[in-house]
Amino acid sequence: MLFVSCRDVAIDCEFIGRANNEGELMMQLIDHIVKTHRAKIAEIMKPELGERVRANTKKVNFCEISNKFVLYCGFNEGGFQK
Repeated sequence: MLFVSCRDVAIDCEFIGRANNEGELMMQLIDHIVKTHRAKIAEIMKPELGERVRANTKKVNFCEISNKFVLYCGFNEGGFQK
């Protein structure tokens, strides 16, 4: 699962988009920005928004050991890193 917030892309808002892939996440964020922040599609369909979304997207994985979702930051030699 991927997620990104408005705040992550420099909009002062508590919205957090969640999706299974980058395309769905981008569409969810664009829909929110247009409806909630009343932005015009032409204003937000610029490469800069996509770059900011990609740079700030976080991945969450389900941890079967703890039965919780955990933020995925990568692996190191010692194993899973939160």
